Amino acid sequence: MQAKTDHSGNIIVIGLFAIVVTLLSIGAIGEMIAGFVARVRNFSGHRAKEQYEEPAYQSEDLH
Repeated sequence: MQAKTDHSGNIIVIGLFAIVVTLLSIGAIGEMIAGFVARVRNFSGHRAKEQYEEPAYQSEDLH
């Protein structure tokens, strides 16, 4: 019985870990895409890059 309990506990831990890794990887991919978009906009013009560098959500996350 104890081994069974440990096994199910491990599944829960692995599941939570997988969710965290998935969320982190989604965030990393989003940052890569955002960086690529910023680079493309930089070639188009500096004004578009300035607008991108100061998004509204960034100030909310920092505080």
